[in-house]
Amino acid sequence: NQDYPFEELLEDLDLHRDTSRNPLFDTMFVFQNMDMNPISIGELEFTPYQFKQSVSKFDLSLVATEIDNNIHLKVEYSTKLFKAETIERLMVHFTNIVQEVTNNPKIRLRNINMLSVEEEHCIMNEFNKKEN
Repeated sequence: NQDYPFEELLEDLDLHRDTSRNPLFDTMFVFQNMDMNPISIGELEFTPYQFKQSVSKFDLSLVATEIDNNIHLKVEYSTKLFKAETIERLMVHFTNIVQEVTNNPKIRLRNINMLSVEEEHCIMNEFNKKEN
């Protein structure tokens, strides 16, 4: 914001700067619920363009976009920090959380289960086996 510029905030916080990383946060969640319909001005029509990025700006970012009453998710992540399998598992957990909350909006945080049935079985039965 113009009253307190980002660079001034960083200077006031006196943070150790590493130019390869964001100084304040490593993860980001964005929900885009703005209208993405084409705009016509006279004979011109402007349509939204989805840029293809090859490099993630943050360690992990999740962008949710509302399009035609559906939510589309896009994940960007640092391949130096995360394997594709880790991100896939994270997205399954996120989906499980959203489904639980959607099915029961009054659910308490402590009662939300993010694990799949298979993961829960593995944790409870495989990881906890006593060695003979």
